Formats: sequence, C-alpha cells, structure tokens
Amino acid sequence: MAIEVGRKIRGRSQEIVWVSDDKRVFGTSTPDDLGRKGVIWGKMHFQKLSMADREEFWNSRIQIDQIDGVWYMVLDTAEDYPQIFSKCIWWTTDKSSAYSQPEPLVFET
Repeated sequence: MAIEVGRKIRGRSQEIVWVSDDKRVFGTSTPDDLGRKGVIWGKMHFQKLSMADREEFWNSRIQIDQIDGVWYMVLDTAEDYPQIFSKCIWWTTDKSSAYSQPEPLVFET
C-alpha cells in the first residue's frame, strides 16, 4: 500500500488525509473513534526492528506499524479533523521537530 491521500490503512478504519512531500509524516482520520479523530504518524529512524525491539515498543505503549515495508510510529493524536492538518504541518515545519530537518543518513551495521 502506497502512502497517499485517500488511501485506507488495511485492517483499520483510518484514511490518510495528509502526507508530507518526503512521506516521513502523514496524518490519518479516524471518524469512528469517539475520542481522537486523527493520528499523526512519523517514519521511525531505525528500520531493522527485531521482534524484541517491537515488543519493547509495545510494552512501552508506543504504537508502531509497518506500512508498505516502512516502520512508522504514532507521533501525536488530534481531537478533531482540522487539528490533523495543523499538527502535521507543525511536525514538518517547526525547527524543534526532527521531522522538519532533512532525513539523516542511517548506516546499516
């Protein structure tokens, strides 16, 4: 599944509504959820996750998922639909966010 606006994440009631140019950050809308209406996902810096690594994230209550062969983690949630867009823009433009900088090189060992 490609990360593009209008696609639905398989197995969930989430639709992608915003994608950054480099596809490192994207926002999904979850209209059926009574609490949070949106989720902002960010590409993880480490892509070679062992089962032990994944269990560590899950035990820490950090939601991660592999979409189209790339690992993403939940960066933020949104309470309403417009907030999805403002938070995605913040994550990609604010100087204090790692996602506003060019993607660092990751060397495999």
